[in-house]
Amino acid sequence: MSSHNRLIVVSALLISWTFSFTRALPTGAPSTACVSMYPQHPGPAGPASAQSGLVVPFQIQVAPIGDTRAYSVKIVRNPNFPGAPSLLGFFLQVRDPNSNDPLGEWKNLPVYARVGDCTGANTVTHVANAPKSMEQGLEFTWEPTNLPANTKSLQILGTFVQNMQTFWVKVPSQIFTLKEEEPQAPVRVAPSVNDNAPAVVPGSTSFGTTDAPVSSVNHNNSKP
Repeated sequence: MSSHNRLIVVSALLISWTFSFTRALPTGAPSTACVSMYPQHPGPAGPASAQSGLVVPFQIQVAPIGDTRAYSVKIVRNPNFPGAPSLLGFFLQVRDPNSNDPLGEWKNLPVYARVGDCTGANTVTHVANAPKSMEQGLEFTWEPTNLPANTKSLQILGTFVQNMQTFWVKVPSQIFTLKEEEPQAPVRVAPSVNDNAPAVVPGSTSFGTTDAPVSSVNHNNSKP
């Protein structure tokens, strides 16, 4: 192979690698990220490292939905972050702040999201690694199903991917208190009316029917 042809091949490989490093994983986070929430992106010198720093370009907002026990979880831009970086991938879980176990279930997911490859439906991630429209934010519904007993405080954790080499891991939302389940009012059962019950005759001492003869009382004092 001539030097010119080798140069073309090397250039093509570099372009391919560069393109791949500017994307997120194409179909969402892998199952190996279920605990660490680390996307495991390949890099030219090994796995890529997460970004450091306190200012992250994306934030997580949590709000209860009406009178239900469900919550709206929203990814929005951080107004304090300079510029407007693209969001290609995401990975969300709800956890107790003192535990690594994802909790609850994600419901009614939008077309750009799917349930993650973890246990049940307790994780949500992206479907494709295309830039997401952030004008209105990305919104999801989470329900507190099958939670451990005495669970009260919860937190959303998110991993956000700008490209293969630029991402933020376990970005926390504010800790929120789980809404208490409304106690159900006791059901009042109306007494049933039995139309076949025997009528009570005033002055009578019998509350049933009998075939025995009823003795009469003679109130006359006359002798027989």
